[in-house]
Amino acid sequence: MSSSPVPMGGIFVAVTGPSGSGKTSVCKALLAGFPQLRFSVSLTTRPPRPSEVDGEPSSASGSGAAT
Repeated sequence: MSSSPVPMGGIFVAVTGPSGSGKTSVCKALLAGFPQLRFSVSLTTRPPRPSEVDGEPSSASGSGAAT
């Protein structure tokens, strides 16, 4: 990765993968290493699970809290 600053226009990075593949862990590591980055919760096309909270990342264990 380059150490140059992010351009003012910004860049969009999508982290995708199946449930439980570590997407949240990757995002947390990126945010820790690059404080200028911002995190945005997206949506899914499947119905919400009972333990999920709108606007919060979900976990593979179904607890509704990201680990």
